[in-house]
Amino acid sequence: MPNLPPHLSALLATDKELAPIKALNITTPPPGWIRAIRTALRMSQAELAALLSINQKSLHALEASEAKKTIRLDSLEKVADALDCDLVYALVPRDSLENHYRNRAYSVASTQLAGIANTMDLESQAVSIPQKKIDALAAELTERDLVRWTQI
Repeated sequence: MPNLPPHLSALLATDKELAPIKALNITTPPPGWIRAIRTALRMSQAELAALLSINQKSLHALEASEAKKTIRLDSLEKVADALDCDLVYALVPRDSLENHYRNRAYSVASTQLAGIANTMDLESQAVSIPQKKIDALAAELTERDLVRWTQI
């Protein structure tokens, strides 16, 4: 798509950067990565605790907090380092950012035009909003970077 506005080019660039991560389709093991990696290495809690210079009870607490999704990133990074792993942290959109942005534009356009139709109906001047009008407004909102996330 040549000559895209900068905000759309940025969306596409970010989508492109995220594509390899999204393609991995990684799910966290139920007990968490710490336990999964530790047990795959056939390492005991006591051994990993010693590498981290903490006691076994503290390591157990770290594994439990990871499983509950309450572990701090800095703690997870220290454990990853002790396991000779890299911590990879990313937010991976369920859909492309471009689609999310365009869908939001469509939602805003539909709501805005529905409000106009409602006002006209209240004045006994009912109008139907053609799909082309919604599509055109959504395209304009997208093109001019007027999509907002808190309105409606």
